[in-house]
Amino acid sequence: MNNIPTSSISKSNRNVVSILIVSMFIIVATIMIQDFLRAIINDAAFYFSESFIFSSFWWIFVPFIFGQYFFITRIPKKQWIHLLLIILTPIILHLFIFPLLVWVVSYLFYYHTYSFHQTFNYGLSEHLSMLILFYSIPVFSYSFLTKNKKANEIITQQFINSILIADGNKKLTITVSEILYFSASSPYITIYLENKKYLLSETLKSISLKLNPAQFIRVHKSTIVNINWVDSYTTRLNGDYDLCLKNGERLRVSRNFAVDFKKLFNNTHHLATK
Repeated sequence: MNNIPTSSISKSNRNVVSILIVSMFIIVATIMIQDFLRAIINDAAFYFSESFIFSSFWWIFVPFIFGQYFFITRIPKKQWIHLLLIILTPIILHLFIFPLLVWVVSYLFYYHTYSFHQTFNYGLSEHLSMLILFYSIPVFSYSFLTKNKKANEIITQQFINSILIADGNKKLTITVSEILYFSASSPYITIYLENKKYLLSETLKSISLKLNPAQFIRVHKSTIVNINWVDSYTTRLNGDYDLCLKNGERLRVSRNFAVDFKKLFNNTHHLATK
């Protein structure tokens, strides 16, 4: 079972690298042809070696854009600081690696060694805006597309309306809207209704995937609550909160889940009173 996702990810990575290499090859070839035509138009000499070495500016995009893709696909919850680092890091590295690469290659293989300082200034003055565009557009595009994809998945996904449980020798169905909250009772979870509770042979993670996130929200590592049954919440002044259910029962909201809980509660309350 574990080999399937690994193979799929590797194939996806290979496709991304292939696309980047082909794209950069086309760009480099286009730039060198452009240099050749410029030399003809201006009646100047065209130096293949010079055009080729300065086209290394484009080669560097391949590993860095792939690096952006690698990291952004592995950050589960993307915050603005993550996106900023993913954009700024390759820009800064690119500005320094380009003149360093030109200097090293020209020192080893050319008669003339290009100055690191001059090439750095050239890259900074001529290509900074291009670097910002090339490293920011893919990141923001990927974030926008994945956000819309997740939103569409939530809209189209079919969530459960009832749960079949065992009560002694009987099997009975519980309507999801009647459930106040779920709590972890390893290796089971406990389903709490207004006056009863039942055990279910599942995990919080597995049941959470079946529940509508517009109705059920995780408030603690061991608790998922039905937001429609929440009456109010108060702060503990340490980042945690206490929520009060409509039946008077109180539950703790961990600081790790407080932001999402408050957002859903406030949205639900706003819609309910509108």
